[in-house]
Amino acid sequence: MNLDVHAFGLSLSDPLALHIHKRIESALRPFRKAVAGITARLTDINARRGGIDKQCSLVVVLHHQASVVVQGLHSDAYRSVDQAAGRLRSALSRAVNRHKWHEQSRRRS
Repeated sequence: MNLDVHAFGLSLSDPLALHIHKRIESALRPFRKAVAGITARLTDINARRGGIDKQCSLVVVLHHQASVVVQGLHSDAYRSVDQAAGRLRSALSRAVNRHKWHEQSRRRS
C-alpha cells in the first residue's frame, strides 16, 4: 500500500505527518488487502483569515472498484485528520461489503 501525504497552505511538521500516518493505518487495518493506495491532502482553506478551515481529504484506491473519498474539516489540523480517518473506516466498510454482496449475487446467477 502506497501512502502519499501533501500539504497546501500550511507546513507539514514531523509530528503532524506521523499523526496522519498513524490515524490512516489504524482506519485501514481491517481493509489492508482491498487497498491499492491512498493520498492524503491537508489544506488550509482560508489561510490567515482563520475559522474552520483545515481540510483533510483522503482518497483511497481499491483493488476491486472505484476510489473512496472522504473529508474532515476543523480549525485544528489534527482534528480534521481524525474526522477524515473516522469517516474513512465507515466508508471503506460500506464499499467492501457492497463489493462482497455483488460478488455473491454474481456467483448465484
